[in-house]
Amino acid sequence: MVDAAEGITGILVVDDEANVRAAVGRLLGREGFDVVQADDGRAAIDIVRATPGIALVLTDVVMPGVDGIALARALATSHPELPVVLMSGYTGYAADDVEALGLPLLLKPFSPAELLAIVRAQLARPLTGSESRTATPRS
Repeated sequence: MVDAAEGITGILVVDDEANVRAAVGRLLGREGFDVVQADDGRAAIDIVRATPGIALVLTDVVMPGVDGIALARALATSHPELPVVLMSGYTGYAADDVEALGLPLLLKPFSPAELLAIVRAQLARPLTGSESRTATPRS
């Protein structure tokens, strides 16, 4: 894992469950991605603001305080070029909001292959204008 203060580019994993954050972080780390973690949406917003080069946010939907839906909306305003992937074990929770956002949804439990496929697909999507994306696996 990488400390956000180091300013290393990569993927921000946001989940209020430490074991989920750790498991997802380990998997992405083994694939060569730099990973930063946050335990809620407020911390995630602060990390994105303070850490240049976050290339993708992977967030749980259901969290206390600033949930994944509110986080995705805030990032759509402040960092519209930043891909966000939602994760949820609650298929009915905020379904209308998830659909309205038009973001990819990864249903828990998910396999490593499913996680990596959606992360790679989001990182590979075309950029517009002056956007740049720097999260690529280390060789």
